[in-house]
Amino acid sequence: MSEVKQIGRYEIRSLIAKGPTGAVYRAEAEGKPYAVKLVDVSRIQPERLEQLREAAHAMARTRHPSIVPFVELIDHGKVICLVSEFAEGESLSALLKAGEKFDFRRVWEVMRQVLEAIEAGHARGVHHGNLRPANVFVDKQGRVSVGDFGIADLTGGEDHAAEFMAPEQIADRRTDARTDLYQAGLLTYLLITGHMPFSGTRAAVMHRVVQERPPDPSTFAHKIAWQLDWVVQRALCKDPNDRFHASREFLDGLRLALQESLGAPLPASPPPVAAKSIAPAAPATPASAPRPKPIPAAAPLAEKAKIIAAAKAAKPQMAQPAAAPAPAKTKVLFVDDDERILNALKALFRDDYDVATSAGGEAAIEFLKDNPMQVVVSDQRMPGMAGVELLREVRKLAPRTVRILLTGYSDLAAMVGSINEGEVFRFVKKPWDNGEIRETLKEAAEVAAKVAPPPAAKLQAPQVAASVLVIDSDTSLAKGLGRMLGAEVTVHEASSAAEGAKVLQTSDVAAVVADLRAGATGIPSLFKLLKAKRPDTLTILLSDQPDSETVVDLINHAHVHRYLPKPVNAKELCGHVSDALKRYSGLSEGVASGGDGALLANPA
Repeated sequence: MSEVKQIGRYEIRSLIAKGPTGAVYRAEAEGKPYAVKLVDVSRIQPERLEQLREAAHAMARTRHPSIVPFVELIDHGKVICLVSEFAEGESLSALLKAGEKFDFRRVWEVMRQVLEAIEAGHARGVHHGNLRPANVFVDKQGRVSVGDFGIADLTGGEDHAAEFMAPEQIADRRTDARTDLYQAGLLTYLLITGHMPFSGTRAAVMHRVVQERPPDPSTFAHKIAWQLDWVVQRALCKDPNDRFHASREFLDGLRLALQESLGAPLPASPPPVAAKSIAPAAPATPASAPRPKPIPAAAPLAEKAKIIAAAKAAKPQMAQPAAAPAPAKTKVLFVDDDERILNALKALFRDDYDVATSAGGEAAIEFLKDNPMQVVVSDQRMPGMAGVELLREVRKLAPRTVRILLTGYSDLAAMVGSINEGEVFRFVKKPWDNGEIRETLKEAAEVAAKVAPPPAAKLQAPQVAASVLVIDSDTSLAKGLGRMLGAEVTVHEASSAAEGAKVLQTSDVAAVVADLRAGATGIPSLFKLLKAKRPDTLTILLSDQPDSETVVDLINHAHVHRYLPKPVNAKELCGHVSDALKRYSGLSEGVASGGDGALLANPA
């Protein structure tokens, strides 16, 4: 610009960029640099103009280390001025243009901060909509800041680069928080490969974004592990419902995937500022016993070998008895339509288990008819037969097989189906942590080894004297269930988890029916204690606002017998309770009243 211009208190110094809807200038006020974006009001749809004003108010209140602070919106009638602090550092587009390379560690540090910024914006109800290298800045200390947050997508879309548009932006100009996760997936793709998924003319790229699946990142770099391909492809799903459901889910998956590609641990992203993180209590260790030094799950193999060798050397040497014949390996079937995932699972477990694989549900059923397996691990999202359907059929075919659902999708319907129809033992997220999935399969193998058909006399045993406990602030549920079950079944009432724990101290309870509203933390805690201390007692969870994370947690740590969304069908609930009573009759060894009741008092 040939002369200095004044906008409010801001002195315009130089032009930074210009597009169809306006221009961005560097400005100063009281010696401090700012970025001022001038937008032609005539180029903005009226409804978007109102959204822009609302977003500006929200962003002015949003402060996060990885978001360029938005200062104010100045309305000049025909022109709107959007003022932000001036971003420190170089943009990613400038760094990439200069030829800078990003190794896996640096990709993690950049994308961790980008996704944390997205998480903070989404918590305020605003999304970016135009997340691209030009809007992401990195300073010399590696600190990342995301610019134009909350306003970029509302100031027009004509200047959006086609390569960074999500399918829904092209199809119907619709954007939401999931659009940001798609664009974060594109940033990840670009940083790890040096390429965009699609190239060509604007029209050609837009067509391919909507119609074609991107090549796997490993196409460009073979050192990329399958987990990283999986995470990126999930972020780039055409249907927004199939993408990650939140930035935190993307963050967790990306860290595990980059770790596998790097072959070394990466620091976890800290929880959001508003979130509370409570570490689980460590198991008690006798004072006289030395505490073993933990081996980091992701430690290098050489380091693990040294630690193990030192531990063995410190142990007293004792004469070893003659070796007993090695027990037969547990037979495990893995089912997934992705060959790379099957190969990864086979490599991970073939030394410890008798492993078989199947590329689909139908083929798995045929295989199981002639090859009994003790454990079946199935992916959820597969063409043809979904994982829940397969595990339901496995239950019919071989009811004593231990079943595990493997999926990376926060799909509540699948979780409910896995509890109510497939009776899944555990729920494992993709991409998995190798240590965690090893521990899960070890537990499954131990359970499978103990499972045997009950003796005939047990099947004929009369039903033990047992009762049902209903935990709900509304007493009508317990009264209605009592009428349906009949006088021979006692129904206890409790309005909270703490009251329910008192009933469990003094009564032989076969089934617990609990509304999650009676204690969002207390009910899950009570169910977990029941699983640990009185595993014969079966649990049924009711909820009108299901939380997928809570459901997953209860599958993995409380082994909930049934989950029913509210409003509850009375006949269906009565059927599930009757089934629980019959099962308890077959499982219970006649636990005395109050057996472990003292351990159940006052759950958290």
